[in-house]
Amino acid sequence: MLKRPWIGLLFTLYHCEAVRPSKLLKVNRVHRMDYVDELISEGLAVSMVLVRRKRRRGVSAIRYVAISDKGRRLLSRAIGLAKAHRLDRYIRYRVVGGLAVLEDESKDLLYALAKISERSEVAESGLASGGGRAGIRAVTK
Repeated sequence: MLKRPWIGLLFTLYHCEAVRPSKLLKVNRVHRMDYVDELISEGLAVSMVLVRRKRRRGVSAIRYVAISDKGRRLLSRAIGLAKAHRLDRYIRYRVVGGLAVLEDESKDLLYALAKISERSEVAESGLASGGGRAGIRAVTK
C-alpha cells in the first residue's frame, strides 16, 4: 500500500546515494520518522549503519537510508508513465540542502501515476498466473 508522503521521500532518495533519515524528513517537510521505517519495512528503501572508530571516544554509529531496487523500479515506472503521456513537464522539484525535493503538485501527480503502475503490475501478474478473469474473449462481428 503506497502512501503519498512516500513519493517525495523516494524521489529524494532516487536522486542521491544515501542520506541521514533526519535530513531526508527535514527537507521534505515530513515530521514522522514512521514513514522512513515503513519504507524500509515495505522494501522500498534500505537502511545502513556506518560505524566509525574514534581514538578517545570509542565507537559512533551513523544511520543512513538509501533507495532499494524495488523503490527505484516503482519510481522509474511512474516517471516513465509521465514521459509516455507527456506529463513530465509538470514534474517540478527544487534543491533544498543539496537534495532534490518534489513540489506538492508534482507529488500528487507522481503518486497517482505510481498507484496506476502498481495496480497495472498487480493485474498483469494476476493474468500471467491465470488468476485473472477467465473466459473473457473478444467479440468480433
